Amino acid sequence: VMPKLATVGDVVTALGERLGDVFLTRVLDETGVKHRYCRLFVAGVPIEDLQTPINTDSIEIEMILLVATEGG
Repeated sequence: VMPKLATVGDVVTALGERLGDVFLTRVLDETGVKHRYCRLFVAGVPIEDLQTPINTDSIEIEMILLVATEGG
């Protein structure tokens, strides 16, 4: 369960706890920065900064991971 006020990074971390290291290595590099081929959308708006604050009660987050053949 996420706190009502969180960041996009908090959501990614929570997903990593549920889905494991394989998920996290697909989304974040070894320094914790989001990979370029990972696109995050909050309420349909693209987000690059994992520190972007969100209200988890009323927001939808979408994540797209592009593999090399899709992202070029």
